[in-house]
Amino acid sequence: MMDRTAWDKAYAAYLAAKMIYEAAEAFGPGELMERHNRRDEYALEAKYGKRDRQVRGSEGDLAFDAMENSHEGERDKYCGKYYDPYLNAAETLAFTPAPDWQSLRMKMDIIKEVGVHQYHEGTVVFDAFAADAKRLAA
Repeated sequence: MMDRTAWDKAYAAYLAAKMIYEAAEAFGPGELMERHNRRDEYALEAKYGKRDRQVRGSEGDLAFDAMENSHEGERDKYCGKYYDPYLNAAETLAFTPAPDWQSLRMKMDIIKEVGVHQYHEGTVVFDAFAADAKRLAA
């Protein structure tokens, strides 16, 4: 029987990162950031009207562009702090050998849920998964 230590450590790191990310989105910094973004957008709409009605290059258009650039920078920092650790933990788990069939099933679900395979060229994620399945079947 395979030692579960590496799997258990990677799975615990994944669960922690996932829970922190989901909490940040639901009732933490992510949700607060979205509220601030909506507040900023409503303030600009009150001053200039709806975004889609702005003439390109007008004062209102430039104000909306500046707001979006600011929000994009905030979102990048937020993703670096909350989403990237979640993705990295899922990726680590995808390449950690599964000790049993139940773990392999969880691994498949996590790969699909997070989209780990989309961040790699070719079939490297599938190849690692298939190697686990073949090893467990032997």
